Amino acid sequence: MSAIVEIIHGVAGITGVTLKLFARGVDSIVNGSGDTLVEQTNRQGVYRATVDEPLTGLHEAYMVDGSGNVLYAGFLDLRDTVGVQTVAELCHAISDSAGGTGARTVTITVNDGANLLQAASVRLVRGAESHLRKTDAGGQCVFNVDDGTWAVAITLPGYTFEGATLVVDGDDSLTYLMTRYAIAPPAAPNLTTGYVLCLGTDGLPEAGVTISAQMTAGPGVDGYALDTETIAMVSDADGVAQHTGFVRGAAYKFRRGSSAWWTAAQVAPNAATWNLREILGTP
Repeated sequence: MSAIVEIIHGVAGITGVTLKLFARGVDSIVNGSGDTLVEQTNRQGVYRATVDEPLTGLHEAYMVDGSGNVLYAGFLDLRDTVGVQTVAELCHAISDSAGGTGARTVTITVNDGANLLQAASVRLVRGAESHLRKTDAGGQCVFNVDDGTWAVAITLPGYTFEGATLVVDGDDSLTYLMTRYAIAPPAAPNLTTGYVLCLGTDGLPEAGVTISAQMTAGPGVDGYALDTETIAMVSDADGVAQHTGFVRGAAYKFRRGSSAWWTAAQVAPNAATWNLREILGTP
């Protein structure tokens, strides 16, 4: 039994990409090591993979290149194995895979003034053209773009970047500085501050996003009656949503915006701050 899964990415000519499927909120791939995505001959920018595992129900779907960069993300409802099934709900293209195919080579280094920052997402935008790369262990990524004026956006959980303009008229190497954003201290010694960076469909920090949290299990300490009312965290101008009152050792589920789907429960650590795991939803 197999299913054909289609991703309408919109960028043609991408090779070496795989489809990876996950049960919602679970950090284990369910379709082996992933299934090869192949571009359709007459439908440029449309990619298909065959999933042999007998999977049903709603899954998280990711289009991933050979370097581990996520190029596309969305939800896939595998209701049967008849016909082509498209990743269509809450899905969006994140980047192309090559950092561009232009004539100029631009090397970007990202740091915080003291340390090189790995896994920062660097985006170059000019009109409708957009390229996204992640920095390596040396804090660097490389783009191949054409001459022109490009907007530079950089995101990394725990940091902010004000944005910049890059004028490309030759090969160049540039360094950009990110600033660690302020995380409020927990409201009491037995609590932890949980925080998450909210991004829009353009991959940039988004203000006004509501992250809902609800306790699903306490820390197992006798003598306490714990409130399981839903907590609302709203992202600020930097896209950061945080709450200073998570109980250490308690488990919480999360959802973004009006989404009907909650994440799998996460246990609040015995630490002053807590970077929440990935949350999908809209808006």
